[in-house]
Amino acid sequence: MIGRIKVLGYRINFVFRHRFEKKNKNSWFENRYYWKQYRLGFSFQRNLIISKPKDGPAVIGKNSTRTYGYMFCVELILCKFWIDICRRPLEFSI
Repeated sequence: MIGRIKVLGYRINFVFRHRFEKKNKNSWFENRYYWKQYRLGFSFQRNLIISKPKDGPAVIGKNSTRTYGYMFCVELILCKFWIDICRRPLEFSI
């Protein structure tokens, strides 16, 4: 289950995965070794991301605007849950 909300320029993603859900063949989550790792714990990550400027076009490179994205994870034996928070992230469509 994936949920996304936007609040005051922040994008917040909620992801909940469990061992018994249907797996999609085209997903990275299909990896059969992913659930063979039994982990318990909490983790935290801080990533540098490119964000949208308030005015003007978005630029990737030397003059780009950068912010931090934060990820909080809870890993249990049967399920995994994480929250990703970032401010005005630059999104690409493929």
